[in-house]
Amino acid sequence: MATETDTIPFHPGIHQLLSAINRITETNGEKQVFLRDLISNASDALDQIRSERLKGKRNLDGELFIRIVPNKASNTLTIIDNGVGMTKSKLVKLGTIPRPGTRTLWSYTLADSSKHPFLWWMTRLGFYTAYFVAKKVVVTTNRKSCEQYMWEARAGCRSFSITRDTIGENLGRGTKAIMYLKDDQAVLIIF
Repeated sequence: MATETDTIPFHPGIHQLLSAINRITETNGEKQVFLRDLISNASDALDQIRSERLKGKRNLDGELFIRIVPNKASNTLTIIDNGVGMTKSKLVKLGTIPRPGTRTLWSYTLADSSKHPFLWWMTRLGFYTAYFVAKKVVVTTNRKSCEQYMWEARAGCRSFSITRDTIGENLGRGTKAIMYLKDDQAVLIIF
């Protein structure tokens, strides 16, 4: 499929978060928050392109987009954008906690989410909300003038892999996140 695969352990806080996600969604049932967070990430990537256009850094012609593609046959939900894309080093950061203090807030919220039913989603779990509904996530990304990479992890795993993608569909620029939905989440494909 591709070449040059690196397997990297998740930051301990991320593994703790992934382990707690099922408990959170069972208690609160607010699984749809994943879509808000992933679209927000894609929108941020488009904003970075707009900023580069305004600064005249690169010739970035073309219409910007975010697409949501449900696939009932493969039980997947895909979000595609043609934003700035990520380098390999940015993909590695998907396995770390995003901001100082976030781990403390997560720990407080995850300790007993039933006492704080709406606080947990305000922690901005971002990308990891995909695991509310997905058993596996594959992110393919290409930052213009860089190589294309794939990031992959299964729910509950202690590591993720990053592979240089040499034969997959060339994105040119942008990111494609494929969520392989849990069996009980097929209803999401209907929208």
